Amino acid sequence: MNNLENHNNSHKLYYLIGSALVSFCLVFHYLYGYYGHYGYDDVLGYMYQATQVVHGDFTLGDDHYAYRWGIIFLTALSYSIFGIHDTAGALMPMLITLSTALLVMWVLRKYALEVGILAVMIFTLNEWTLFYSDKVMPDILVAFTGFGLFVVLWHLRYRAKEPSPVKYALLFSSILLLAFLSKETIILLLPVFFLIFISDIKQGQYQKFWGLSILFSIILFILYFSYIKLQTGSFMYRFKAIELGGYFNPCSYDQLPIEHMIERLTYGLLFLFTKLSLMVCLVLALPSLFHHKLKDLLNLSNEKAFWAVALILSFLSSYYMTISYKTYIPMCGTDVRHYLYLVPLAVVSGAPYLYEFFTEKKYAYILLGALGVFILSYSQSYEITYRSYLSILIVLSLRVLIPLNILRDKKHIPILLTIGLTIALALPSWFAMQYALTLEYTHQRDLIYKHLSPDAPQKTLVVTNSIQRNFGEYYMQFRKDSKVKFVTYEDSKNIDLNNYQEFYIFLNGHTRYGSGLDWEELPKCVHDHFGGRHNPNFEVIDSYGKDRILLCKIKDPNLLR
Repeated sequence: MNNLENHNNSHKLYYLIGSALVSFCLVFHYLYGYYGHYGYDDVLGYMYQATQVVHGDFTLGDDHYAYRWGIIFLTALSYSIFGIHDTAGALMPMLITLSTALLVMWVLRKYALEVGILAVMIFTLNEWTLFYSDKVMPDILVAFTGFGLFVVLWHLRYRAKEPSPVKYALLFSSILLLAFLSKETIILLLPVFFLIFISDIKQGQYQKFWGLSILFSIILFILYFSYIKLQTGSFMYRFKAIELGGYFNPCSYDQLPIEHMIERLTYGLLFLFTKLSLMVCLVLALPSLFHHKLKDLLNLSNEKAFWAVALILSFLSSYYMTISYKTYIPMCGTDVRHYLYLVPLAVVSGAPYLYEFFTEKKYAYILLGALGVFILSYSQSYEITYRSYLSILIVLSLRVLIPLNILRDKKHIPILLTIGLTIALALPSWFAMQYALTLEYTHQRDLIYKHLSPDAPQKTLVVTNSIQRNFGEYYMQFRKDSKVKFVTYEDSKNIDLNNYQEFYIFLNGHTRYGSGLDWEELPKCVHDHFGGRHNPNFEVIDSYGKDRILLCKIKDPNLLR
């Protein structure tokens, strides 16, 4: 009985430590390194749809963001409880990230406590896991659900004492639907599951599970597409909305010269992963890829082989799988967020071997991988990432150089190395947080909240740049009944000013630059103010940072012309 109690207590401590570490990283990043929004990014699209759910105005139509229900409805739930603002929006992504980290720990709970802690720190401190941990974006939900699908297959094979094919099949199918409701990129994992299915069929195992999974998935997706048909008139309108929302961009490989496709399918994605630090997780998982016999990999003979196969096939599928049913178009090779689902797979696959490297110096060839990405990042002048790779290389090299008997208690060695690796992994995020502070997003947001409200009693016109206009619409909760209207300088020329009682100009150098608006295009009253020419009808009512951000009250609306 005492052994059982000790076992339960150690597991509670395990999850408590992991939860505390991850939560600290997420909250610290949000409080001291919140990047905000670009102004034209996907985040505002998802936040808009979430507010429409809260306001009871949500409809399906030509906006492809409206079909990604996973993040939309979770965000709407948070908005309905806490209000429509950045913290409420960040809450669900942080909880999803924490849930993924806990799922990683749950998979690794049979190993030493340090293995799970090491894994979640690598997962959480991956620069892009942390960056998107407070963004209203579906990619972290795809990472959670995609990893969850593999966890179902893993538990069915290696943990379930008396597996129920019906229960596991229903769970697998439900998670697959949730993943698809989150974002269509989950199709990148379908070839992986298909190959695992083929392997099982050849071995004559889990046939009932796969049969029921296919049956349940067909039923769920028929119900889903039937609802889409009922709402839009077409079973395939979600895909039509994607086409309508499409535009020519650096990832339009079917429209670009063939060399762009060749680059993407050869070295392009590897360079992206290296430049944006995702390669760290893959390098640390190297021992898991080369440790197994080919027969074990083909037959998924043990759980380590299973996770190695999951990572290898997922990586290959992300590299070569098409995202279009009409023509061959691989996933965009300029944005790392589409590949975040590789991170939990890599840490689960690699953490046990990395811990053995720390404790017993096994798998020292991991140094070659770290050296390779450092040389590549240095040769391509990826300054921030090559500093991080160099730090990681130093930590790993120390392990090879340190004698096993240097400390009385050998357990201290992996702990010290884990701390060192954690610091090295955190470097890119730390530099990104420092840059985020220079954007002063939270200051302009707080300034607007201080003086403007969607419940303002008078009709108010705020003239600003296009990015700030988008911010303003969000801060006014996208409410149709809001009397505060944000417009661009260009649009203000066509507005009947007699319909408004109060007028403001909001100036923000950073968002003006991001909007592509030249200084010369600002109204004359702004030039007069900065030129030291006083105008009694132009009053700065609040500012931040030596006139970098200003809210100016316009007493004579003719100044806007």
